[in-house]
Amino acid sequence: MRVTELNMVNSFLNSVSTSRSKIDKLNLQISSQKKINAMSDDPTGGASVLRLKDKVNQNEQYQSNITVANAMMTTTADALNAASDVFVRLKETLTRATSATNPRDLAPFAGDVQQMLEELLHISNTSFNGKFIFGGTQTKDQPFTYDAATQTVTANPNGVAGSIKLDVAPQIQEPTNISGEDAFNGNAALNAVLNVYKALSSGTQATAADQQAVTDAMDRLMTVSVKAGTTLNRLDTFQTQLESQNTSLKSILSKVQDTDIAQAIVELQHQQTILDTSLKIGAQIIPKTLVDFI
Repeated sequence: MRVTELNMVNSFLNSVSTSRSKIDKLNLQISSQKKINAMSDDPTGGASVLRLKDKVNQNEQYQSNITVANAMMTTTADALNAASDVFVRLKETLTRATSATNPRDLAPFAGDVQQMLEELLHISNTSFNGKFIFGGTQTKDQPFTYDAATQTVTANPNGVAGSIKLDVAPQIQEPTNISGEDAFNGNAALNAVLNVYKALSSGTQATAADQQAVTDAMDRLMTVSVKAGTTLNRLDTFQTQLESQNTSLKSILSKVQDTDIAQAIVELQHQQTILDTSLKIGAQIIPKTLVDFI
């Protein structure tokens, strides 16, 4: 009889322990709003949660990269458009200047071109977030310098070439810049404007070669402007795709990981009822003292 009673006690204690363990687990699930709080809760589900979270984090990093690339390329596109506008105005100025027959009449045109040169120098040295956007890979060094005394434009001796790319999707990179080499053909575009200024300020018409250099520089800028716009469109496409993927991934993650609060509360009440019933029954069948076990 003593063995039987001891077995009954052990069975009762195991039942109570199991109920309390389930109640504690349900309380944790309700308070954390997560039904998987440790791998031991559901090894298979836990592994799925880790994979889904990793994919979400990866996508969010890609989105962060796209935001950076988008900001840099937007600044670059705006600068390229501004530079293109300057060359359009320069072409118009050259057309008007050809009608001047007196060398002294070229002085006002020279003044206009000088302002355009200064504007282009400012544009070509545009910086964003502490980096020169046309510096190529040399983002900390000023790309272009004008020496008024010698009337020369020089490019950074360390170079203004090179593309800076960021990961925007698995095994896919997109550029964040257009180099000064691509945009201005090194210092050739600026020198084309400078040569026009030198000619007009000296009272002579720009040569055919000078005018062709201006046309070539303008065409080059328009070409890279299209390139920048195309890159921005691709970045927007990747951003939209990643946002859609993350919405789907988070929905799946929620189904795997999140607690169904209503269902958990019902189960908690059920387990509490089982525990209360066990305690009442145990109070009736378990001896009040240890004398019976001696």
